[in-house]
Amino acid sequence: MSYEKVGSQTHISIDTDGDATADMLIILDGKYNLDAGDFIL
Repeated sequence: MSYEKVGSQTHISIDTDGDATADMLIILDGKYNLDAGDFIL
């Protein structure tokens, strides 16, 4: 899982099968500083 700020959004990329390609993308409207405490896995 990784995230990056893109324009006015925050993109969270999730790789579920370990091939280093994002299998899921979550887009948040706004720029956020995220850390491990923001996620429950």
